[in-house]
Parts: sequence; structure tokens; C-alpha cells
Amino acid sequence: MKTEKAPPNGGRVAAAFLVAPIFASILMGLAFLVVGYLEGSPAASVHSAALLIGMFSLPLALLTTLLFGVPAYVLLKPRVERRLVGAILTGAVTAPIGWTGLEIAMALEKRSVDSLPTNLWFIGLLAAVGAAAGIVFWWVAVGPWGYLDRAGD
Repeated sequence: MKTEKAPPNGGRVAAAFLVAPIFASILMGLAFLVVGYLEGSPAASVHSAALLIGMFSLPLALLTTLLFGVPAYVLLKPRVERRLVGAILTGAVTAPIGWTGLEIAMALEKRSVDSLPTNLWFIGLLAAVGAAAGIVFWWVAVGPWGYLDRAGD
């Protein structure tokens, strides 16, 4: 006999919207730490990674989640809740949008297009971090095996 599955409740979804950007910020700080270490940068330290996470990456991730992640979830709710692939794709698309928006705003302030993001590996890194955050979001909101049993939620 199949058990009836329940969609995630509001508390789980709210927690997911908080946990996923924190995870993405930590992952981004670790990525900068590794890339800096591999390039031999003297600034690559745990201290600089912590500063990057706390002062830049986390606020930007929370803002991106608020401006793009929440509306994407509302619009794509059935696809994001039912399938992990939907959450992964949503995260992979929304993460680079926030950074690119910041870069465009800074370029408009400088009145120069020279600083626009042209580094495709970095945009790919942002998409990968967003996809990982999508997995974390789905796991917190929905549960590791999809809709949770009514008794287990």
C-alpha cells in the first residue's frame, strides 16, 4: 500500500530559504580560498575567506534569494517541490543573475562596460554553487526522498 505524501509546510520552506544562501556563501568562500591558494595568492587565507563570506557573499546570496529565488519558487512551485531537477536548475539560473546584476550596477556607476562579467568560468562557478544551493534548498524544504510522509513531517 502506498503512503500518501504531503507537500512541504511553510516552516520547512522558510528554513530552506535561509539555509541554502548560507550554504552557497560558505561554498563560494571555500571556492575563492582554493582558487587563491592554487594561484599562489598571499591573500588566500581562512581569514580572507571568512571576510568574503560575512561581508560580501552572504548578503549578496540573501539578496539574490529574496529578489530572484522567492519569486522563482512561487512561479515554479510544483516543479521545484516535486523534482530535484527543478530545484537544481532554479538555483543554477538564479545564482549568476544576482552577481551579474551587481556587476552591471557597478559598471553603470563607473559609466564603463569594461568591468562587466566576461569570465565564463566564474559564471559557471556561480551556476554550480547555485545548483548545489538548489539541492540543499530542496533537501531542507522537501526532504531527501521527495514529499515526506504525513506522519514524518
